[in-house]
Amino acid sequence: MPFPEPWLTPLAGRGLTEPTEVQVAVRQPFLAGKNLLVQSGTGTGKTLAYLIPLFERLDPQRRDLQGLVLAPTQELAVQIHRQMELLAADLAPARSVRTVSLMGGVNLLRQLEQLKAKPHLAVGTPGRVLELLEKKKITGHFLSSVVLDEADRLLDDTSVVAVRAILKTTLKSRQLSLFSASLPPATVAIASGLASDWLSLLLEPEMPIPAGIRHWSFASELQHKNDLLRQLLHAIAPSKALVFLNKPDQIELVAAKLRHHGLQAESLYGTRFKEDRQKAMKAFASGSASILVASDLAARGLHIDGISHVFHFDIPENPLDYQHRCGRTGRLGQVGTSVALSTEYELDRLREFEKTFSITVVPQSLHHGKVQLKRR
Repeated sequence: MPFPEPWLTPLAGRGLTEPTEVQVAVRQPFLAGKNLLVQSGTGTGKTLAYLIPLFERLDPQRRDLQGLVLAPTQELAVQIHRQMELLAADLAPARSVRTVSLMGGVNLLRQLEQLKAKPHLAVGTPGRVLELLEKKKITGHFLSSVVLDEADRLLDDTSVVAVRAILKTTLKSRQLSLFSASLPPATVAIASGLASDWLSLLLEPEMPIPAGIRHWSFASELQHKNDLLRQLLHAIAPSKALVFLNKPDQIELVAAKLRHHGLQAESLYGTRFKEDRQKAMKAFASGSASILVASDLAARGLHIDGISHVFHFDIPENPLDYQHRCGRTGRLGQVGTSVALSTEYELDRLREFEKTFSITVVPQSLHHGKVQLKRR
């Protein structure tokens, strides 16, 4: 099935000529108004999978908010809204579809001004969307479709109360769609109380990490990881690299040490001021900074072209975090590399990930500033 008109030419101009598996699987049931549980690997095109049929279901003649996408982070909401704006521009002037982003940390008065234009589609974080609903600045009564992107995070202990409150303002006849690279049993159990008659589309259940990603590990003592990371970045010279840490309070320190040694590094973590987070993302996306040191905040829904390497400064505590981190590279069939800096204590976790994802993490070494590659 090709992409529908009128997006064929614009999408082809952006390098998208064939729909992905999830885009084909989702379109017809979404257009039919089914409640969807969609699990598909990172980098498989889930955003367009729901946005295109969401646009198709809209009636641009109505001056109502008809579609809502919820995202767990401001960064993901920004990227989804960017895609909304591109799709809306593709339709103009034949169809005028208005969109808005509703995020916490952004000037509320500015968002209220944007809502006066009567948008058809909105994307937002749960806290700000619920605040606007309670202030009666938006209404859920006319929503025909609600999408939860990164549904497992939106339905965790942090956000589930706000999400439930938002859904209570909508009609029971509205469509609800949950999208994520992973839908664990706890998420599915909560979803069963939000809607009925779910259609499950569980794609790629046996290969959640793209096959084009290479997995390397470098042994290191904990106190030597900063030096090893710096040496690896100089030796490999990645076009764009994400460096993940488990402890957000150490992120800026690691980034500062990299900058001290002449590397263009920015930092991203949840407690950083919103303006600073936006500057860091802009620098990384534009290429003025080739390294982004981040918490797992950046492991979900971060869509930046050209990320060639993902570095695990700390090995994540659970397999799903490893999966989402790896999914930032090797997207849509491209080659990517996952590099783990592992202490002896952390090796057991890497072996667990090998079993979980049927992958091979190849031990590598660094000699005289050069990586001595081994292949297995």
